[in-house]
Order: sequence, then structure tokens, then C-alpha cells
Amino acid sequence: MTAPKRSDSASAAVRMGGMIPALRIPEPIHRKMVEQCRAEAPLEACGILAGPLNANEAAEASLVTMIYPLRNAERSPTRFSADTRDLLEAHKAMRARGETIRAIYHSHPRWEPIPSATDLARNAHGAIPWVIVSLLSEPPPVRVWRLSASSYEELFWELVTVAPEGWGTVDRAERAS
Repeated sequence: MTAPKRSDSASAAVRMGGMIPALRIPEPIHRKMVEQCRAEAPLEACGILAGPLNANEAAEASLVTMIYPLRNAERSPTRFSADTRDLLEAHKAMRARGETIRAIYHSHPRWEPIPSATDLARNAHGAIPWVIVSLLSEPPPVRVWRLSASSYEELFWELVTVAPEGWGTVDRAERAS
């Protein structure tokens, strides 16, 4: 797998202090995301990270409060495509809860946590950040990216040790009921 071109400013931006993170992921949601990626290996896992629709401040706008694990319809170790039914159910649940998509996540079971050429070619989500979990090492590294058609830029993110009020996970079985 060949990695596409990376923005030159990305690594410097990630290490800068005082930045407002593109995403703030609570530890329990981070743990659930990594657990799903491990459980679905050697296939790629995928899902949605969501947060409040009417966020007033930049820090609040980056906060993830819910995780929606999705099935990988392709059942592939090198590509993912969210199951259509899971995706529709997740959108319905987000609408009902007053949430919006904060990020799309997926795993790279046998690749670094950087966007692949396949990721760039299949990016239909515009400015929505992509979270990539690599399963090559322990603990699994997690990185966040903004993708364009031919390049990617790494985004600063923060692991929040205290879960926000109302955080959670909505598993497929819960959405179906």
C-alpha cells in the first residue's frame, strides 16, 4: 500500500501547544472505538463519532459525546464501506439526539494510522475528520486527518480523561429496537 502525499505543515501543527483540538475524544469512547477495531480484525472496522449539533464554542464543537459502531459491508482487511442499514440507523439516532457527525473512524489492521490511497479515493465526506486506528502495535496508535482528493493533513486531537455528561455508545442492536 502506498501512502499519498502528506501536507508539510501537519506534523508541526500536531505538536503545537495551545491549539484548540479538531476533536476531543473522551477516554471511554476512545476505548470503545479501539475495542471494536480489535474485535473486527483482521477486517477493517468503521463507525461514526458524533457530538452536539448546536455547539456554541470551538472547544464544545470538537467534543465527541457518542460513538456509533458500524459494520464494514465490504468485510475486507484493506477497505471499508459502512453498511447502509447501519448508517441510516445511526443518522436517525443522531437526528433524534440532536447530534452531528464529528468524525468518521476506521481501522488499519495491517497498516500505519495514515490515510491510504484508497482512503483518499473514497473520501466522500469533505471536511469531516477521519480517525484511523492502527493495529500494528500496542497500544494501538490513533491519528486524526483531514483528507482532500490528493493529500491529507494531520489534525490535533485530545484524549479527554473525564467523560462528558450524556456520553455513550449506541450499538447496532440498540438502534434496531
